Amino acid sequence: MNGRGKGRSIVHEFEWDKALGFHFKDAARGDEAIRGWEERVLLYPDIGYAVLGAPDYLGLPLHTESGSFLCIYWYDDDHVYCIGMRRVPSGIYGDNDESD
Repeated sequence: MNGRGKGRSIVHEFEWDKALGFHFKDAARGDEAIRGWEERVLLYPDIGYAVLGAPDYLGLPLHTESGSFLCIYWYDDDHVYCIGMRRVPSGIYGDNDESD
């Protein structure tokens, strides 16, 4: 990983802020989870996975008590640009309730 210690800052794009408001409006610890995710990509911006159909973007999962998400971002020497997120299945087999 070559991004450690570069002093980058986070930039939230409009769609990112919109998704945060939608997915985490009632999550008790959503802000804490997002801060942890952001700290991780600031230190290691190249940790993400290639996003199919969007070669300039990276995706990195985020797991919270309200679900699992794929957070989409890109970076340069000065910033990490958080551009969006979408809900993805949780666990090995998705969001199945096995309590039946």
